[in-house]
Amino acid sequence: QLFIAFEPYVRRIWPQTLISWSRLIEGRWRDPLVGDHILIGVAVGCAAALFVTLAHFAWRITGSASAAPHVDTLGVLSLNGARQTFAAAAEVVPRSLLVAAPVIAGLVVLRLWLKRTWLAAGLFALVQALVWSTQFEAWNVGALLLLLIIAGLIVFVAVRCGFLAVAVASGVYIALMRMPLTLEATWYTGVSVGTLLALGAIAAFAANNSLRRSSSLRRSLT
Repeated sequence: QLFIAFEPYVRRIWPQTLISWSRLIEGRWRDPLVGDHILIGVAVGCAAALFVTLAHFAWRITGSASAAPHVDTLGVLSLNGARQTFAAAAEVVPRSLLVAAPVIAGLVVLRLWLKRTWLAAGLFALVQALVWSTQFEAWNVGALLLLLIIAGLIVFVAVRCGFLAVAVASGVYIALMRMPLTLEATWYTGVSVGTLLALGAIAAFAANNSLRRSSSLRRSLT
């Protein structure tokens, strides 16, 4: 509902952020720009998940910061059989849109207020990092710096690519951090393998679409 309310303003004030998203919902799945932005989103989502995982590992060893306990129904749901696993996977989509919509809406509001895109982006990244820091029972400068890096990545992608890339990055991050993943042979290994294969298939599809541009360019030059 938030995005629906702000969409007319976004289209009028900052239409570039919705170009690839508009092409996707129009059914232009193989558009090279759609492929580019999906691929960027996958890369940023994986990077954010890797940063957070390494940070939690380091903090657990040093005891310098700890995240507040978090129980997510998404991971629990995926362990209750194939049907529930598909339901959990489908739930990633609306969750990712709910993350991406406030990012774009917030940037638009700050851009209108500050009149400078990168000033608005910097302020939004700082505020977002401070909001995320509330998830930690104790945190230090290193924790805040990590959150600033992740928030900066998301904001950079929002400014350069737009809504679709942010939504994909959010979805990939949610899938990697909330779905049960393991490299060991356990009873939920199938869920782990399925999640990784699905993300790999999305990345491969996007990469293939991105390569269509270079192929078309080569054909036009020959």
